[in-house]
Amino acid sequence: MKPNIIMIICHDLGQHLSCYGNISVKTPNIDYIAEDGILFRNYFATSPLCSPSRGSIMTGRYPATTGFMGLVNRGWELSPEEKTLPAYLKELGYSTYLFGFQHERRDPKSLGYDYVIGWYDPPHLARKITPQVVSFLEEKDIKEPFFACIGFFEVHRPWEIYKKVDPKIVKVPNYLPDDSNVREDLAMFYGSILETDYYVGRILEALRKSNREANTLLIFTTDHGIAFPRAKSTLYDTGIKTTLLLRWCEGGLKGGKFTMNF
Repeated sequence: MKPNIIMIICHDLGQHLSCYGNISVKTPNIDYIAEDGILFRNYFATSPLCSPSRGSIMTGRYPATTGFMGLVNRGWELSPEEKTLPAYLKELGYSTYLFGFQHERRDPKSLGYDYVIGWYDPPHLARKITPQVVSFLEEKDIKEPFFACIGFFEVHRPWEIYKKVDPKIVKVPNYLPDDSNVREDLAMFYGSILETDYYVGRILEALRKSNREANTLLIFTTDHGIAFPRAKSTLYDTGIKTTLLLRWCEGGLKGGKFTMNF
């Protein structure tokens, strides 16, 4: 039986989760995917910019190969000749859904999605997108197997709308100066991560209640590093080393037995 596939992709996260050893923030819901699945420690994006990186996630090809080298909102676009993940899955009998954000083409339906929900009503915040995902998972008559890509605007700047963590508990990365301004910025950044984790938890809870969890491949990932100097938009590890978590109980990706170091 083909698994359902849910891929949650957020912006600008790098590996700033407690399952990757970050001590400034606790992310129990995202950690659950890692603890009961596979965590990739040395997973690198193909680009430190949003659109080219996401183009690679959707095609499995390098930006230099596809020619997709810049941002969609700056006039670039993934070529119509490039076949995408949802298009491949449609050929295998999947119904395909986009919830929220994508950054590959101006028209998300051209990527191969049967249904586009929430894209036309930005901003694509987790607090707006998650109720739509939950309602979808509560439906009894979903055509299966399905692929659902869930795109959150988080953890992109600005962060002022989130409840920040205490700046005093923030561990400042060694490539940034440890001063009050940086701590304040990081405190807001970590607040956006906490909100993301909360809404991932809502999705996981709805998936469990739907009785589809065991045969659903869960993917959690991001596009590149965090929006700070020497990270996003650079080719340092901090710009391209990113999160990848996989969990699929019926497919054997379970039990937290695996940590992939490549």
